[in-house]
Amino acid sequence: MFCEKCGRRVTGGALKCEHCGASLGAAGAERMSGGRPPLVPPPSGEGRPVAHIPAKGRTVGSVPQPSRMSHYPPPPSPGGRPPRRGSQGLWALFAVAIVLLLVVAVSVPLVLAGRSESQEIAESTTSSSLANPPSTERPRRTTTSTEGLETTTSTNAPVIAGPPGDSQGVWVETEVPDVISRAVAAAMSDEVLAVQVQTEDGPGLRARLFATGETFEIPVGSGDVGGLDVDGTTVLWWEGSYEEETSSYVDQHVYAYRLPEGPRMDVAGAPGRNVGYPQLAGPWLTWVEGEPWEEAPDEYWRMPILGYLLDPQGEPVGEPNVLVPSAITSIIGDAGWTYTLSHTFLAWEQAAEVDGFIPGTYVMDLGTLETRLLGPEAWRPSLCGEHLVYQDGGLVVLDLLSKERLEIDVRGDFAVAAPTFAAYFRPVEGTAGEYEIAARGYEGHYEQVLLERAPSPPWLSAPISASATHIAFPAGERLYLFEWQPQ
Repeated sequence: MFCEKCGRRVTGGALKCEHCGASLGAAGAERMSGGRPPLVPPPSGEGRPVAHIPAKGRTVGSVPQPSRMSHYPPPPSPGGRPPRRGSQGLWALFAVAIVLLLVVAVSVPLVLAGRSESQEIAESTTSSSLANPPSTERPRRTTTSTEGLETTTSTNAPVIAGPPGDSQGVWVETEVPDVISRAVAAAMSDEVLAVQVQTEDGPGLRARLFATGETFEIPVGSGDVGGLDVDGTTVLWWEGSYEEETSSYVDQHVYAYRLPEGPRMDVAGAPGRNVGYPQLAGPWLTWVEGEPWEEAPDEYWRMPILGYLLDPQGEPVGEPNVLVPSAITSIIGDAGWTYTLSHTFLAWEQAAEVDGFIPGTYVMDLGTLETRLLGPEAWRPSLCGEHLVYQDGGLVVLDLLSKERLEIDVRGDFAVAAPTFAAYFRPVEGTAGEYEIAARGYEGHYEQVLLERAPSPPWLSAPISASATHIAFPAGERLYLFEWQPQ
């Protein structure tokens, strides 16, 4: 059976979990006596300051959920009949009326004189607008319900934007500079788009600041580059040199660079250490140090996840923490492995049973280090603050604070979580083995297809990256970048 608190396997008949010490009890033992562990939602985590953390996103990364604000129209003016006035008030109104008549007598000729000129300007503006009509394209939705929505025809009313990717609006493709157009991989935050490129001189890294449009070249070594990630204005990546004699990588390191001026910092790695999969989210910097699993070295690797806590200046504090000592990944065929980090949570795939952890996806609260099993059929997690998107018989999103679980797309997979939407791959209906890339909101289910035909299946494609208002992914010979425009 399995512990209801930590999700790990417990010896049959035990009254307490031998891993976390939680009391099982007769009722709990009866509930968990089956061969399939239950779906145990994580703790609510009330009080964590996730609402005011800058957003970021990637396929195995985090876009904290900004706080949502409800927008209501101003209250109507008080109705009813105006109060009665006395005789002095009537004389005052009569005097005001005389003054107004004099003003109108003087101003009307001036208005009539300027009418023809204003009419010409208005006609010119109308003609120009018709020559370049605005786009009327709207994203697809899975629901057409408008219950509870209010509309207005006032041309002076301010446009109130709804949740990006989950309200009335459209994803618009934007141009990217030539120096980052031929991308191998991409990652982004709300502030920065980072791109791994392949040039004639070898791999390189470029970064673009959204606020200014400036593009920077990030200094890298002469070896291979990968594992790109971004948080705020800090870019994180892996470097290593491939050794032909041993068919392995040597001199592997994880580097960080804060835009716009750096410097480049060596944050993890040493001779003989097999580091990789770096991720950065708020106060946490994590990576793995993999090695063949002793139980089945030709089929699996053990991928312990280590992490530094960072001070407000981004410097590591103390020694690295071993957050997950027994993550196991398969290395057979095209099998992939995913772990994902946010400011307050960590989730990973478990490919084989070890140390009481059965196959499936787990999520850890980084504040308490409490671990929960999402389910034995849950895979490919992606964190965004308190939102966790993953595949479990369909693409779903779990709010780790409210414990609400919503279906996104029954055919979606290989997703990246964003604050209010997910971007993901989906099989094209009526085809054999072809995929499209779509984005869909969590609650309103507004949907838009971003790429009708992906050049390769998702397990062979570069991961999708997303922030609160942008989506990026390399496909074929180019980098696609989309920006949300409310309508």
